Amino acid sequence: MAADKASAALPGVDGNTGRTAAVPAAAGPAGVPVVAGAAGAPVAAGASPDTAPLVAMHGIVKRYGAADGSLGAAGSTAVYALRGVNLRIARGEFVAIVGPSGSGKSTLMNILGCLDVADYGQYVLAGVDVSKLGDDALATVRNRLVGFIFQQWNLLARTTALDNVALPLAYRGDRDRGRRALAALRAVGLEARAKHRPNQLSGGEQQRVAIARALVTSPAILLADEPTGSLDSATGAGIMRLFARLHETGRTVIVVTHDPRVAERARRQIHLLDGRIVLDGLTREIQAGTTPAPDVWARPSAQSAVPATTAVPASPAVPASPAMPATTAVPATTSD
Repeated sequence: MAADKASAALPGVDGNTGRTAAVPAAAGPAGVPVVAGAAGAPVAAGASPDTAPLVAMHGIVKRYGAADGSLGAAGSTAVYALRGVNLRIARGEFVAIVGPSGSGKSTLMNILGCLDVADYGQYVLAGVDVSKLGDDALATVRNRLVGFIFQQWNLLARTTALDNVALPLAYRGDRDRGRRALAALRAVGLEARAKHRPNQLSGGEQQRVAIARALVTSPAILLADEPTGSLDSATGAGIMRLFARLHETGRTVIVVTHDPRVAERARRQIHLLDGRIVLDGLTREIQAGTTPAPDVWARPSAQSAVPATTAVPASPAVPASPAMPATTAVPATTSD
């Protein structure tokens, strides 16, 4: 698949009329098409870059088929991980995506990070309509726009901290990667440990190296998956303070977690349950019990969470077995 799948005019939706409108494309990273104004859908036609969100999702649906790969009659055997998610994140926000196992948060993280694509809906990241890109273009977007931080660090065991941090730049052929990697280590307080290998570092230090590796490409978003999950509470709190400092410098930080203590360190929380956003508000308002109703872009539909333009049912019925009474309710299955 190639990047030329993206058309010269990408679709947007007028926020006032709900009608689809063509949005002109511009040059993005390595020629990846960009939606003018980083608008996304739904978005007012002609939105300026100053008002457009960094992340814009509209009607995102992700489903998984049966073991044989089929979806069955009317999608009856499909497992829906995300059911029509609408989401906007502005530049410079510090957001926690929260939910229990099976809520869909990991699937949402994978789509946010361009590790996976939605079955339906539109996703615009930093002006790039990634829902229209092929595999090669998605790889470019991941390398240029997303800084990943994983729970298990994923450092090369026989490589120094400096070389681990420089690795994403090596893929680009950046000849200045040594200086930039050292600057990233300095930003997380580990410049003095640059020549140490992972087995010579504590767990917290290894996570800081992973954060420096995510920072070194100057990505549009820092995307952290359970970043404190492998750390003790004190070290984990230190990592969250580091994220807060990075946020204060203007970086966009998105943390995916099941831990409410971690979520409380973020400025905004987005809670998922059964593939839908059920709460979206500022942490201080959630703590005070004064959280307003979710934003219009993040409020699940009362009737259907799946866009009406698709043939996918919002809540697929599970067929009753011959031995099961017809009135027996079977809960919908979700995947994380």
